Amino acid sequence: VRSYLWNHVTKLYLIENMRLQKMDPQSLEYKELKSFNDWILAIGNGTIKHQSNINDDLDQDSIIVQVPEDLLIHTTGNKIEALVQFTYPDFKINFKQLEYLKERAILATTNEIVDEINDYILSLIPSAEKEYFSADTISQCTDACNDAEILYPVEYLNTLTTNNFPSHGLKLKVGVPIMLLRNLNQSLGLCNGTRLI
Repeated sequence: VRSYLWNHVTKLYLIENMRLQKMDPQSLEYKELKSFNDWILAIGNGTIKHQSNINDDLDQDSIIVQVPEDLLIHTTGNKIEALVQFTYPDFKINFKQLEYLKERAILATTNEIVDEINDYILSLIPSAEKEYFSADTISQCTDACNDAEILYPVEYLNTLTTNNFPSHGLKLKVGVPIMLLRNLNQSLGLCNGTRLI
């Protein structure tokens, strides 16, 4: 924090949407993207009009933002099913097409939600499922307690879930897209975030 280098650093701010530069400003797609871009920027800058705190349980720094209707998926049924049907229309017909899969993605806030979405999508694919399990053990280091295996049984280790780390069971089907979470071999392009089938 106190480094002399900070006096020589210039802050650069990303204020221009380069994706918009490649589009015709008169097109409907441009106007929709510009509207969404301006809304997201207003939230990030704290300049969006918002409702006052309605719920006393919210902390003092929380605000409620009205999401535009065209960004909402209304359903009274299974929310994950509605989200998948909206994002991947005609999934059962198109799931083998690479471009169809590359053009779409669902972002989620927690690993639990990601697992629910993945399980639902996996259930839609009509092929045999194979499940692979991790091999969880305690490292045999010299300063480890003799009772480590009693304190941390394999069953307990199998339940641990952390960010950017796969769960104990990995379910796969032929034709299902998967994403690498670790750099395995960069020269072959097997890097974190690489999608494979």
